Amino acid sequence: MLKVLINTFFEEMSNWLLWLVVFFAIGVGLYFSLDKEPDLHLVSLISLSAFVCTIFFRKNKKIWAILLSIFFFSAGITTASWRTHNLWAEKLTAKATDVRVYGVVEKIFLAEGKAAKLLLNVKRIYSKEKISVNKLQVTTTNFNSEIKVGDFIAFYAALSPPFKQMSPDGYDFARHAYFNQVGGSAFSISKMKIIEAARDDSISTKIENLRLSIFRILTKELGQVNGSVAAALMIGEQRSVTQNILDDMRWSGLSHILSVSGLHLSLVSIMCFFVIRRLLSFSLYISQQYNTKKIAAWISLIISFGYLLISGLQIAAVRSFLMLATLIVGVLIDRQDNSKRSVFLAALLILFFIPESLFHPSFQMSFSAVLALVGTYEIYSKRILAGQGGHRSIFKSIKFYFLGVLVSSFIAGTATSIFVMYHFHNYSNYSVLSNLLAAPVVSFIIMPGVILTFLLMPLPFGICKLGLYPLNFGIILMLKIAKYITALPKAVLILPPTHIAIPVLFTAGLLWLCIWEKKWRAFGLGPIIASFVIILITPFPDIIVDEKYKAVLLRDESGDGTLMQISGPKRASKFYKTQWIDLLHTNRQNVMRTALGESKVIKGMYRITPNLQSFPNMCIKKRDSQEIDNLAITNLKTNNVTIVSRKDVEQYGTHFIYLFKDGIKTKRTLDKKKSRPWT
Repeated sequence: MLKVLINTFFEEMSNWLLWLVVFFAIGVGLYFSLDKEPDLHLVSLISLSAFVCTIFFRKNKKIWAILLSIFFFSAGITTASWRTHNLWAEKLTAKATDVRVYGVVEKIFLAEGKAAKLLLNVKRIYSKEKISVNKLQVTTTNFNSEIKVGDFIAFYAALSPPFKQMSPDGYDFARHAYFNQVGGSAFSISKMKIIEAARDDSISTKIENLRLSIFRILTKELGQVNGSVAAALMIGEQRSVTQNILDDMRWSGLSHILSVSGLHLSLVSIMCFFVIRRLLSFSLYISQQYNTKKIAAWISLIISFGYLLISGLQIAAVRSFLMLATLIVGVLIDRQDNSKRSVFLAALLILFFIPESLFHPSFQMSFSAVLALVGTYEIYSKRILAGQGGHRSIFKSIKFYFLGVLVSSFIAGTATSIFVMYHFHNYSNYSVLSNLLAAPVVSFIIMPGVILTFLLMPLPFGICKLGLYPLNFGIILMLKIAKYITALPKAVLILPPTHIAIPVLFTAGLLWLCIWEKKWRAFGLGPIIASFVIILITPFPDIIVDEKYKAVLLRDESGDGTLMQISGPKRASKFYKTQWIDLLHTNRQNVMRTALGESKVIKGMYRITPNLQSFPNMCIKKRDSQEIDNLAITNLKTNNVTIVSRKDVEQYGTHFIYLFKDGIKTKRTLDKKKSRPWT
């Protein structure tokens, strides 16, 4: 068997190049999983040594393959290490109130009403204690509409450190903030004043102001609700979309449409290519003198790049553009494109320049979906299309289109399902049906409306409304489909927080299944099936002790499964409430039921006894917050007591407590062993 496997490997030696990208990604992942920062010069020396050895042994195929793998693995560690070292910036470690902030606006994210979020390049901060940060994420409820990107502004604010993980093995918001050089968040407590108008005349500033202008045109012409959805489709701005629409789109399996992804960019490129080539063919002179296919390819590439810049350079869109550029380069040099290799080339380029994107949901879902689709098409084209031929009638073409949408939705949905479950703790049971209904609307109504609107926006007299009419109609249809699917019984499967090893196991199986071409690729099905089984049998936590609000949360077993809060403030953000409800799998209809300080018995064998402290409310008098001092969990059979104190929560973050018959298991969001620049 070993001999057969070795022979099979050397028969597929050409696909080993794709595994080198995987080794690079493993190196990046290993770097971020370390407890301490590795020595930058040491990892650089190891990478250089591996490269020299690879060159030296290049004639010995077996040794060369091993050394090349080691080089890419070490290069992944080195790349991530250099990226971290170069982006080091100070960050907030404690809250600060009533500080005067001066800075230059880098980005503006408008929300409903006068609410807005700004990315601020900080120049000066005046406070009682010395505070130094590079950038701040600013939230304001009274935004000055005259402010533009590049303006130098001033305001009073309350500052907070960057957000942390909300669940063990969950997405690390502090790491995300570090690599964006955001040192903390600020809430504006005064009106923002423009000290000096924008002097920055860079391309990035012009693009951001153009994005802001497009957003204002869309919300003015289509209204706040549909306009915000149109803005998400055209410029990738989701922050203004109402929570109800976001929930409907997420629970129906259509949330990928709201982010400018490979679907949007591919449709724009394909439409531009065929329309331009068709228009050029009307001229006999151009058709005879020039290669209209290559001209159309160049123009569609330029338009796609412009759309990429306007969309905010999201990872999925960047991946799609890199693959598209590879395809068009193949057209220009008369070479056939290899889709699988273009996927891995795009992954290598993104990880080389932005290694932290490996942990971003957009990167994981985008590449898993497109890799599964490319692998499926590879099998389909070899075994099925080879036996087909002849001209298809219009009815067969329609049937072929919907069959393609059905298969693509199932394959992409399955490939991304584990990552959806891991990051968002839910999954749409009718995602295939919703995508089957929404795909024609997006392809034939929404995206043509997007392109037409972009083309007509520079023209006067409001001519862009000609593109907004089909766009608005398509958005209305899409939202109705999302609402209909969400209303179906058992539309959403709620899942517990899981260990990061589960998506890693799934990814290993998917890569094995899609990279290899021989029969041994079937071995990849084992890890894929195992990851689904493990995630479905993983239990929900019984108690959550939240770090931010010092709140003890549990499920009311005696009633209808309502979320119970037995400590913490009376008011908490809607975002946190939604997270608590999903993580504990409680009743979404009854959002809160407060029973502060009461002892509870859970599962008939554990008594929960909270001891609380009162803390004065800084904003509203007579609304003091009762926060946890310590939580005692007593096993009624053995009388063993487990204590979770306020100090434990402050040191180790949010606690997830699991109550089993044979004991208690606790997971924490912070690990004091880790000492990284963002921890």
